[in-house]
Amino acid sequence: MVINMEYSAKEVMNFLNINRETLRHYENMGLIHPRIDDKTHYRYYTDFDIETIAECRKYRSADFSIKEIDKIKHIDSLSQYVSILEQKQEYYKKQSLYFYKLIHKNNETLDKLHSIINHSHLISIEELEECYLFPASYDFKHFFEAKDKYLNFTSTVHEDFAFTDFSLLIKKDDFINQKTNYIGGTSFSKDWIEFLNISVKHMIHVKKQKALSTIIIINEDFNINYSLFNPALQYIQDHHLVISGDIFATQIAKIHKNKNRYLKVWVPIQ
Repeated sequence: MVINMEYSAKEVMNFLNINRETLRHYENMGLIHPRIDDKTHYRYYTDFDIETIAECRKYRSADFSIKEIDKIKHIDSLSQYVSILEQKQEYYKKQSLYFYKLIHKNNETLDKLHSIINHSHLISIEELEECYLFPASYDFKHFFEAKDKYLNFTSTVHEDFAFTDFSLLIKKDDFINQKTNYIGGTSFSKDWIEFLNISVKHMIHVKKQKALSTIIIINEDFNINYSLFNPALQYIQDHHLVISGDIFATQIAKIHKNKNRYLKVWVPIQ
């Protein structure tokens, strides 16, 4: 004979190491159905309720949503269960690729940061990677006056944000004449554009090109002091190089306490 034991909410929380909010959430979702005492209004749970909660925790740990778990609870054949797991397997494959790319993206940032800490390659010649800049504004004045700024944020899918860089573009003539005018926004490399299948309709194309790269440190309000570029400009002059295109920069770190932004800057040269 099977004895149908009942347990208080406190006992169930202790058994499964969950809080009252989680327990109530499973109930509100219709996954468990505790008996409510008419007099005390206390809830009592069966062994089957505890098993269901444990199953929910197992599936939640495997990244199943509550909706997916509820669907599993109401299947009536093994083939339906197999179908749900096969769909989840495809999801895992996509997530695996996503995190593989994310590791690559993080490694790129770490390489740049290590070069700063080690004081190596602070001025070097390298190729500026082809990318696309999604403007938050089209010039410095526009940023403070326009109501349609930050379209780059509202148009970017949440999962894609991990692959963006906060960037700015300074027109060649503005850079040479040291004007405080630039285009700010978020950028994606061409590889990330293709991987994430992002439309470039409203983006500025930054071509792959030979460039002098350097690191500058600016303050929080993006006030750029052109004297920061003096070492790079001196290098260009000493090596008889010519600035050949618009200057592109990405933020690789922001230290909030001292309000410093570390920018990697590419100055196209020939």
